[in-house]
Amino acid sequence: MYYNLTDDQKELLKKLVSGSLNENWGKSFLDMSAASDFCLISLGENGHELKFDFESRYDMESIVHTGLILKNDNVYIITQNAFDAVKNDFIIPNSQTLQKITNYVGTQIQGNVTGGNIQGIAYVDDSTIQQIVNNPEKLAEELENITSDLFDNVKKELGGKQLLDYSKLIAELKSVLQHEKPDANLFKKIIQGLSFLNDTTSSVDLIVKTLPYISLILQLANQIFM
Repeated sequence: MYYNLTDDQKELLKKLVSGSLNENWGKSFLDMSAASDFCLISLGENGHELKFDFESRYDMESIVHTGLILKNDNVYIITQNAFDAVKNDFIIPNSQTLQKITNYVGTQIQGNVTGGNIQGIAYVDDSTIQQIVNNPEKLAEELENITSDLFDNVKKELGGKQLLDYSKLIAELKSVLQHEKPDANLFKKIIQGLSFLNDTTSSVDLIVKTLPYISLILQLANQIFM
């Protein structure tokens, strides 16, 4: 199974990894973009300015949504998984969650929030989803995998009480979807909370981070509430 990246996105990541390994660029890059181009400054020992065309900004955000690069405000950080991905020709290792969830394939989720594409994950087909929701053990395992990844992707941006409240929402979600008679109205409220769509203080970036996982949950819920 491969990371869902375009050729341009792979080349962008290869360039950053290569510079980090061979040119002492370091693993962190500051976004210094202007209106017409995408510019990064490496924060390693050998500071280096990299200029790309404007479209590369969306390529970088797509890489971020795979988890290979982390983003903190205007700083991008290359993860060890990114080095491994380039080394292994973008094959996802068996040890990673996406490989364990073998029924997922890459897709593009159109997002009006960013004005571009949000790199996401989806199930192969409806029959796959039906097999999951009709088997309580599989459903519990699937929900655990998805919500664990969701929590890991947002926890760095949440404070103590927010983190506690978010973990409670996840517990409620799993309870609702595994209930014999799930409450659709309660499910909607939980999804709004998990996606931060009703929270005017949340950043757009935080909302976007939740969308691939919310998409998976909605696909399961669609079958459950049918």
